[in-house]
Amino acid sequence: MTAATLAPAYPAPKTLRELDGLLANSNGPSAHIIELHPQLASRVLRRNTKNRNVRAATVEDYVRDIQANTWPLNGEAIKVDVQGNVLDGQHRLHAVVKANEPVTTFIVGGLPPETQATMDSGLRAKHPEIRRSAEIALRTRAAFPHIPQSALGTAHFLFNAIDPSQCAWFFQRLGDGVELSSGHPTLALRARVTSERAKEGQIVWARHLAYLVSAWNAVREDRPLTRLVVRPEAPVPNPK
Repeated sequence: MTAATLAPAYPAPKTLRELDGLLANSNGPSAHIIELHPQLASRVLRRNTKNRNVRAATVEDYVRDIQANTWPLNGEAIKVDVQGNVLDGQHRLHAVVKANEPVTTFIVGGLPPETQATMDSGLRAKHPEIRRSAEIALRTRAAFPHIPQSALGTAHFLFNAIDPSQCAWFFQRLGDGVELSSGHPTLALRARVTSERAKEGQIVWARHLAYLVSAWNAVREDRPLTRLVVRPEAPVPNPK
């Protein structure tokens, strides 16, 4: 095995004592990437006494990511104060416990307790589902760069309100193209935007959204779609 194929080895603390030792830093806050196992996540949650109520839908979204092996190391961190109390990240902790699988994550320790007032605020607190759609759009765009992130985010927000589980699967397959047989609407969508962008160089935003909704509706209706066609003058259809 060459060095290029070796996966990075991150600390995997098993106990709260080991975690506290890792995060201990007399000079102030410290940040680490760790492999977080469900048993430790459960123990960390015992120190979760100052957070808002858990949003079940957010936890389920994260669980699906973990189980689908699409959990992103995107800079989002579990944050704890100088006493080890959870300030931010309770939904990720709950998801690791529920999925019963380890994840690689950032963790920041040694924060002053008062910093929690600046976390989970604004749009993130009022509309977490919008933030989630933006995250999925960014990830899908990175895997399949032929649809604008704004169109992907809008579509995810609309589809997730209809069927979160099917929406998660739709965007995973849109990104990676895996398990899509001939005639599958998501495959037709990928082929359409790839071909059209190659020919025209640019697709107007509304047409991108129309393609997304048309493919989604066909998936929902279990209707084969060999070729995705949307008239240029046609309005964006309503997602079903």
